[in-house]
Parts: sequence; C-alpha cells; structure tokens
Amino acid sequence: MFKPRTFEMVKKEVLILIRRRKFLVLIILLPFVLGGLMAILPSLTTFNDVKIGLCDLDNSVLSSRFVNEVMSSFSTVIFNESESFCVEELSRGVKSDAYTIGIIVSDGFESDLSNLSKANLGVFYDNSDFRFETYLDWFIYSALSGFKTSIAREGEIKLKSEVEGVYTLAVSVQSITKGFDNVISDNVDSFVSTLELVKNLDVSFLSDPVVVNKNGVYDISSPSATAFPLVVGVLSVFTLLMLSSTSVIFDRKSKYLVRIRTSKTFLLSYLFAKCVVFFLVSLVQFTILFLLFLVLGASFNINIIGLFVVLILVSCVNTLIGMVIGFVSENETVAILFSLLLTLPFLFISGIFYPIEMFPGFIRFFAEVFPLKLEIELIKSSSVFGVHASIINLGIYCAVLGVVNWLFLKLKN
Repeated sequence: MFKPRTFEMVKKEVLILIRRRKFLVLIILLPFVLGGLMAILPSLTTFNDVKIGLCDLDNSVLSSRFVNEVMSSFSTVIFNESESFCVEELSRGVKSDAYTIGIIVSDGFESDLSNLSKANLGVFYDNSDFRFETYLDWFIYSALSGFKTSIAREGEIKLKSEVEGVYTLAVSVQSITKGFDNVISDNVDSFVSTLELVKNLDVSFLSDPVVVNKNGVYDISSPSATAFPLVVGVLSVFTLLMLSSTSVIFDRKSKYLVRIRTSKTFLLSYLFAKCVVFFLVSLVQFTILFLLFLVLGASFNINIIGLFVVLILVSCVNTLIGMVIGFVSENETVAILFSLLLTLPFLFISGIFYPIEMFPGFIRFFAEVFPLKLEIELIKSSSVFGVHASIINLGIYCAVLGVVNWLFLKLKN
C-alpha cells in the first residue's frame, strides 16, 4: 500500500528539484546578481555617467567656473548659442535621452552673483519620470554644492570687506557722539551694532541657518551589511513562492496528492517535507549571499542560533504561502503569475523602494500585516546587530498558514 514516510517525501522533492535544471540555475544565479547589486549600491556616490547638456549664455568668469564644476562631475556637452537654440536643443536632447538634464546659464549670471543677488539657472528634465523628479533637487544640490559654497564664501569676504571700512568709521563717530543727545547717541550705537552683526555674518546662515548633525543610533562599520537582510528577504519570497507553488501543481498533475490522501498519510508530513526541502534551498542562497557580501567587504555581528531559527521560520512562511498559491492555481503559468502578483506588492510596501514612514497610514498597516517586512527586520536583528528578536509573530504566521494548507489538503478536490 502507498504510504510514504516523511523522508521519502523529502527525497522525492529533492529529486524533482534536481531534474528542474532551470530552477536550479535560477536558485544559484539570483543571489549573485541581486546580492552583488545591493552590496555595491551604498557605495555608488558619483554621477560620472550622467549626461548634461549645458548652454552658457553669460560667457563670464563665474559662468566658466560653473561650467568647469559641472564638467568635473558629469559627462557634459557645451553649447554657446542663442537662448532659443538652447531651449530647443536641450528639450530635444532630454526627450531623446541624449542628456539626463539640460542646464542654461542665464545672461547676467556673473553680474547677479557679484551684486550678492541670486543668479538663475534653467534646468530641463524628464518630468514624465516621477522617480527622477522626486530626487532632482537632491541631485542638483549634491552635484553643485562645491560651486555654491565657494561663491557664498567669496560673497561673504566681499561683504565683510565693504562693511569693515564703514564699521571703523561708525565706531569713530560713536566715540564722538557719546556726549551728545541720547537720541543721537542711541541711534549711532544701534547703527554700530548692526554693522558689527553684518561684519561677523556667516553667509551660509542665510541659506542654511540650521546645522544638522546626523547621528546614527547603531554602530555600523559596514554600510553594505545593511543591504544584506533586504536581499535575503526578497530572494526568499521571490524564489520560494514560485518553487513551492509550482511543486504543488506538479503533485496535483501527477496525482501524488490524491495518492497521499487515499493512503491515509499524515498530511502534516507532506507540509513538513516541503518546508524542509525549501529551507535547504533558502540555506544555499543565504550561504552564497553571505560569502558574496563578505568578499565585497561587509562585516556582520551574527547571533548564530537566532539567525538559524529566523531562517527556518522565514523559509516556512514563504513556502506555505507558495503552497496556498499552488492549491488555488490551475497550472504552473498561473501559479508563477500569481506569485509575481503577490511578490511585487510585498516588495513595494515592505520598505524596499521607499521608507515605510513615507506611506499613508492604511498602507503602513498592510506593511505591518504582510510578512516580508517582519522577515527583513528579524534577519537584520540576528545578522547585523547580533540580537535575538522576538519570533512570535512569524511563528503565528507559520501556524495559521499551516492550518490553511492542511485544510486545502483535506478538503480540496
């Protein structure tokens, strides 16, 4: 009589996985591709590949300095044409991706700065790309902060030089008017105080009056290590949802589930076998990622026992979610599409692309409900900070999903 034991179920899953060579290649390659990208991402701080189209309509000393500043940071194409030509060319270039952004240095650029007035730059960008529009101000500020700082300091020196002579004269007048009428003396004193304030002015105060000292609350020597939990969580969800869902489809098509049910096999053994095999898959990917990040210079503070328990629970949760997908899908194509349909929202609202704090309240609620955010936080706690975080919520996920899958096995025709 057909009544497989748990070990035989595990062996069957492993043999099927080995035969599906495309999945094996995917399992091995994904950690290298995604892990490599995420590991080097925190160190990407240059804009060398950004293409700038630039028109200098002022042709002055200061505008030339600005042009040189841009050229030192970007791949830059310079035009010295009419304003109408520049507007047309830069608009065309941005639309055709010839330039990332276009910049026009307006006529009177040097005159405005020399008179301590704000100079104008015209910036052309692709406003159909909401991602770039969001970071445009930060992008320009980061790239041109050196030029802005030097101009502000030069303006400060010029202003203080002009004020210094007037201040000296005012102090002399103040000493003379001390015996005069109180109104005259008070006005002179007020004038001297104002000049002294201007003389001691830090020009950067006008544009940036508050100095922000950023202090991270964690002692992290390797910024790339903070990307590690994200990659582990994303890979686990992406890989296990597809693998476990398609494996259930295979078992349904081959009538393996029918034989399991009719043989009175303990149904939880089937769930356990799936979790064991796909935990091993997760462990292989985790090991590849861990070694890759170490080679790329990341350092970790690992709680070995805590991390091992977290990896077991993470793989079980994602395996059981994938099995539910397999039970409700008609075939492997539907299962894969369904897996992607779940994975993308998981990624979006779990803080992978944007901080969760930026989302409205109802989206933050779903972020807390969906398991990926919790999985990433637990992996971070045990691999980056070396602490043993509470696994109760993830354990509840496992229990609930286990019951759901057991009901599918028990009741689904």
